[in-house]
Amino acid sequence: MPTHQSAVISRRMFLGAFVATLSLIGAQSRAADENPFVFIAGYNNMVTCFELNAATGEMKELSRSDCGKAPTYMSWHPSRKFMYAANEISPGMITAYSIDPKNGTLKLLNEVSAGGDGPCHILVHPDGKWVFTASYGSGHIGIAPINADGTLGTPLEPIHGGKNAHQVALDASGKFLLVPFLGNNHVNQYKFDEASGQLTPNDPPFAPASAEKAGPRHIVIHPSGKFAYVINEQGSTVDSFEYDKSKGLLSNPQSIPTVPEGTDMKGKSTAHILVSPDGKFVYGSNRGHDSIVIYAVNPDTGRLKFVGHETGGGDIKTPRDFSLDLTGKFAIVANQAAENITVFKRDEAKGTLEKIGTYAVPPKTAYVGVMAKP
Repeated sequence: MPTHQSAVISRRMFLGAFVATLSLIGAQSRAADENPFVFIAGYNNMVTCFELNAATGEMKELSRSDCGKAPTYMSWHPSRKFMYAANEISPGMITAYSIDPKNGTLKLLNEVSAGGDGPCHILVHPDGKWVFTASYGSGHIGIAPINADGTLGTPLEPIHGGKNAHQVALDASGKFLLVPFLGNNHVNQYKFDEASGQLTPNDPPFAPASAEKAGPRHIVIHPSGKFAYVINEQGSTVDSFEYDKSKGLLSNPQSIPTVPEGTDMKGKSTAHILVSPDGKFVYGSNRGHDSIVIYAVNPDTGRLKFVGHETGGGDIKTPRDFSLDLTGKFAIVANQAAENITVFKRDEAKGTLEKIGTYAVPPKTAYVGVMAKP
């Protein structure tokens, strides 16, 4: 028989565990309901921070930061305390900023060389110790260390990977880097050493596009780690690849168009590609056609089936970049030719998009990113 004292202790332990559980549930609920920051940047030198209402999709502007030197693409530190911008100039630069947790204002920390001309994409490693850039003008891949205080250290020797590097993409492990080279019509495949920051070519060193002159631009890896999707700028197609996550290798591409058959391709090109958090749908942006193309994903093969196009009733104009929110409920499209962004509600069952709002931003918008608040 338990003593009175042991019974009291047991009750206290139970109550303590119960309260702790309630606190954890409450914290998780608050995190899920937290309204994230949305950062908008481009060729206008101004970075705008909005707050996205996680329930309704409404946006509220919080701040504007003068970041200078064409910060056309950005990536934040996993701590969400620091932001890094690729300054698409020649010679290219990377700038580091601290993020104000209240309103998203950016404060300059320092800047270093991007290691090439015209860096058009930037990505922070999941460990928060390295940042990568892709320089379109010179075809270089830049690597710079990140210090504990968020500043950038001395960059490593850049790697010349080919012609027109357009994006730097890491898989979930952080051990493999994939870089679409538009001018070479293939995706370079690298192994990454987190300790030294060194990149070495994988075997094979690249994966060709499915057709000549396709022009690989951006890539996204499926949440399962089994498939990857490359949007081709010149061919207005998407290549679906099989992906070996144990080796970091792409194979067996299959192509699907991003615009209707018979479309006059003059002035048409693609830009960005994303997969929904649940892995059921893939989205790509069409410039010239001014639409977001929607595909359903075959869960067994990863192959794509066309669902439809969304134009926002004509609001979408040169969609250079777009993003999904943290839950996948909303899509935000940066309209480079319209000086605004358009927000859509996403039907999570059908994959379709419904316009719910358009918001003015500075001209020549090229980037939109959704970040959980610090």
